[in-house]
Amino acid sequence: MIRPLRVLGFSFVAAVVGGLVPIAAQDPIAKYSAQVVNFDSASGAATGLVQIQITRWSTDAERDKLTNTLFEQGGKQLLEVVSKLPPAGSVRTPDSVGYPLRYARRTTASQNIETVVIITDRALSFYELKDAPRSRDYPFTVIRFQLNSQGRGQGDVLLATKISGDKATKDIAFENFGATPLKLQNVRRE
Repeated sequence: MIRPLRVLGFSFVAAVVGGLVPIAAQDPIAKYSAQVVNFDSASGAATGLVQIQITRWSTDAERDKLTNTLFEQGGKQLLEVVSKLPPAGSVRTPDSVGYPLRYARRTTASQNIETVVIITDRALSFYELKDAPRSRDYPFTVIRFQLNSQGRGQGDVLLATKISGDKATKDIAFENFGATPLKLQNVRRE
């Protein structure tokens, strides 16, 4: 039986994709499916299915705008820039409408290893908006996965993430609010 994943006191379904406005129908240029596993669940490893549809790949200009904003103005300004990007696709569970993705970038390395990095602003819960807990400082969701030449692979989901960068070294760091990222297993390009 597939159960919702409990993270930060709310389910993965509610946090990422549930209860939000429908996403405008647009033909995807890439589709992925995966099994999401939360190893920090109180009742043992909780699993669920996730579907990712990409309707456009983010441009070099968008990548440069995000990195320049991060290095020059910091993570808080980055959130404003990310939230204004047009949707690049959606992430959803089989029984939900979906949540828009703002940035989706695909690169291919040697041996046809495909890496996909997705960044979006995350919906804050009523509790976060009302009481301003520490999790409110982690406004991004980052999805990362790698696929082999057969279109199969694995990755992770950083559900509540803070993104920072070092201007001198051009290093980017992802700080996850939760103890352990959610794992993406059996990722498949469809």
